[in-house]
Amino acid sequence: MFLERDIGYSNELVHLKTKVNKKLGFRVYDEFQSFSLDDNGDFVINLDFPLCEWLYGYLMSFGDNIEVIEPLHIREEMKKRLIAALNKY
Repeated sequence: MFLERDIGYSNELVHLKTKVNKKLGFRVYDEFQSFSLDDNGDFVINLDFPLCEWLYGYLMSFGDNIEVIEPLHIREEMKKRLIAALNKY
């Protein structure tokens, strides 16, 4: 049995504003109930997520088809983690 601490779960929430490439529309429609479209047809999603390790893995599962717009500290952490992953190759 997994405990919350095993997956890095937290009760603390963070409000995210993200942009997801329209190529992943199938995923947006499956996973989100509320979103808007920007002028390019990309999805703008505002949601509250648990602030934990799971969040970063989830965001990275979108590959280069997602951009964290806000908050800046999550955006910077994503950049740091992506650079660390790139440096392994």
